[in-house]
Amino acid sequence: MVAVDFGFHIFKIIQSFLATFYLFFIEIEIQPIIWQKTKFFGDLSYQKQVRDKQNYHYDVPARNEVSRDEKKQYFSTESWYSRGTLSNFLNNKNFDLQTGYEADYTQGYADATSGLYNQKNIVRKFLNGAVFASSEFKMADDWYLRAGVRANFSNRFKSLFNYSFTAKHRLNEHSNFRAVVGTAYRYPTFTENYTYFVDSNHDVRGNENLRAEKSLSGSLLYDIHNDNGTFKWNLDARTTYLQVTDRIDLAVVNPSPLKYQYININHFQSWLSAINAKFSIENLSANAGFSIIGVAKSMEDSPEDYRYSPEANAAISYTVPNWGFTSSVFYKYTGKSTEYVYDPSVKGNPYRLGERAAFSMLDATLNQYLFKKTVEISAGVRNIFNVTEVANTAVAGTAHNAASATQGLFYGRSWFAKMAFNF
Repeated sequence: MVAVDFGFHIFKIIQSFLATFYLFFIEIEIQPIIWQKTKFFGDLSYQKQVRDKQNYHYDVPARNEVSRDEKKQYFSTESWYSRGTLSNFLNNKNFDLQTGYEADYTQGYADATSGLYNQKNIVRKFLNGAVFASSEFKMADDWYLRAGVRANFSNRFKSLFNYSFTAKHRLNEHSNFRAVVGTAYRYPTFTENYTYFVDSNHDVRGNENLRAEKSLSGSLLYDIHNDNGTFKWNLDARTTYLQVTDRIDLAVVNPSPLKYQYININHFQSWLSAINAKFSIENLSANAGFSIIGVAKSMEDSPEDYRYSPEANAAISYTVPNWGFTSSVFYKYTGKSTEYVYDPSVKGNPYRLGERAAFSMLDATLNQYLFKKTVEISAGVRNIFNVTEVANTAVAGTAHNAASATQGLFYGRSWFAKMAFNF
């Protein structure tokens, strides 16, 4: 926003932004006549996003608009996506094979007025494709093994291969155990390479020099449940290890005003352990979960020590079926997290890790159905704890004096009411 003084008049040149989004989606399921047990399932989607900007001149003392420029497109993407799978074409109860494909084509445009890309308008075409196959073996009534391979192709990067292996053991009719290990590769998207989302409230920019992600992961999962009787419950626990090279992430490249850009993190490792429980008895239901994740990441040759962050959530609801009434309470605790921030005062690599403090959220909702559920009335309160901002050393200052910085997250406590009609 620029203010210019002409004699006794003050004008402001203001930029307004408009985003338009289109989406088309279709699903196809085919069961051939010859191989009646064989199934093909596919989907096709098209989406287009256009971002326009428009300048207009405003006479401040007179409080009226003097002139308005034509709208100008500064960013757009058109994407086609399709995925298809062919399964169950081997008539064998102990062995099954699934094959498929995935294709993603994106054509994007970014305007030179962003100040990026050597002051030139750019048009880029991204074509990513893959073919994959997986097979499942039934070793016994309670043992299953599944192996898969995926070949990835791109018009911008070399071809890469993913591999996965899963073992599942059915302990009894109420519990299961699974182990999963696999590799994965991910190419940067057009948005991560070339996005330019800048207005009075945002500044997020792409990076055309991003490299493809490479990862290795492993998981152990256990679940047990009881669906008999009036008291029903479910419990599951899991632990997951993830190692990523050249992870694509958003980093703070300017603390004030706040500016983000996509970067590659050389080394990223995480270890997640989580447990979730659900139960219901008559009209009362509840669920709760707890997880702790340790993250080690670095822009150098080796990752730093793990930084652990806990998270917890809980919900409880009570229903009166005869009245069509339900009351619910939701709680979520989010532990501290870290993100990279550009700091030129740091010697060598100019990126340092900033830390955002933990916070808690609590919501409550009342819901009432009327006239055989044709009318729904809801009311409640969100953000009961009135959380507006939290301490964040990644948004301002330097490594020596940034502890007092805060980041705005929410507008504070709010109340809502809604009426909906179901026909």
